[in-house]
Amino acid sequence: MKRYDFIIAGAGGAGLGLALQLLDSSFKNHSILLVDRDTKQKDDRTWCFWGDQETACTDIAKYAWENMTIRSESFHKKINLTKDIKPGWKYWMVSSLDFYNHARDRIKQAQNVDFILGEIEKVESNKEKASLWVNGEEYQADWLFNSIIKPGDVVIDPKKHHDLKQHFIGWQIESKQEVFDPETVTMFDFDTPQPDGLHFFYILPFSKSEALIEYTIFSHQLLPQADYEEKRSEERRVGKECRSSWSPY
Repeated sequence: MKRYDFIIAGAGGAGLGLALQLLDSSFKNHSILLVDRDTKQKDDRTWCFWGDQETACTDIAKYAWENMTIRSESFHKKINLTKDIKPGWKYWMVSSLDFYNHARDRIKQAQNVDFILGEIEKVESNKEKASLWVNGEEYQADWLFNSIIKPGDVVIDPKKHHDLKQHFIGWQIESKQEVFDPETVTMFDFDTPQPDGLHFFYILPFSKSEALIEYTIFSHQLLPQADYEEKRSEERRVGKECRSSWSPY
């Protein structure tokens, strides 16, 4: 059994981000163990955030936008982030694979960080220590950070709380027409039917003819897969003869 100062259960965005922050802090020489069942070799998602040029990860950001727009059937407003929100602010997009590679490169240079590939079987803690079991082995630490949530870990009391699920599907499309403004993110486009819950489109333009379009819903229940796919027809609002590929989130 090996003991560490810190164990990080889950090496996705949260876990790797925490590891990088520890390496940039006064804890940089403390021993760290990262555990995950996946090697993170796929570009499986994107992360977007507000910030200026000194924000962490801006150096590996794929795109950045200074403008955003909000619209509905009867409303339209365009906002310049630097002028209307905060000087120097942009809306940044980071590819997950770029972030995984960046984090791996930093971690490889650190002699005090170990990584174990495997299924986390159990996590326990008391006043003296925290323990994690992976691949049949126990590892202990003074502090354990767990970003893994399994079904049943969070129980909502319906008498006290009301919960909404955020769920969405995205298409990365390319149009033969120049229909996008590459300087402006469409943060919320509510010009779509609102049957149950809150529905909107979210558009990240990569050029005048390419963009990531997400159909997003806040509701109590998930939708049947066919309902998400039906929204593909609404791509016609952004241009004809689009070639698209979609991936569910």
